[in-house]
Amino acid sequence: MHLGDWEEGEFRRRAAVGDPEFLAFLTAGRWEAIPGAESDEALRDRIQAACVELAAAHAGGSVAVVCHGGVINAWLARQLGTHRSMVVSIDNTSVTSLRTDGERWLLLGVNDTHHLGDPLVRSDPTG
Repeated sequence: MHLGDWEEGEFRRRAAVGDPEFLAFLTAGRWEAIPGAESDEALRDRIQAACVELAAAHAGGSVAVVCHGGVINAWLARQLGTHRSMVVSIDNTSVTSLRTDGERWLLLGVNDTHHLGDPLVRSDPTG
């Protein structure tokens, strides 16, 4: 993701302090709300092309792609046809699963964190 004026930690800094421009970005839900950032359509096109290329190179197999939640959201936005590129909260280390036949994509799960354990159940039985 090309964040334009918010590269090199500026995005996180603005998020941490609740900067009004960051809050406006959240309201817009589009990357291009950030000055100088990559357009949402360019990002979606780039991600779609990479996914199609990976699927073709590994037809019949499985591929693991490790990326940030913004990339997952951009892919979801393309598939769902939404204006907003930020459509769901993606937790760190969550799993989003897809399947393709080379033409159509099926979303199997989004933001799955069951591998992290149930946060409501203590792992230490002695308490």
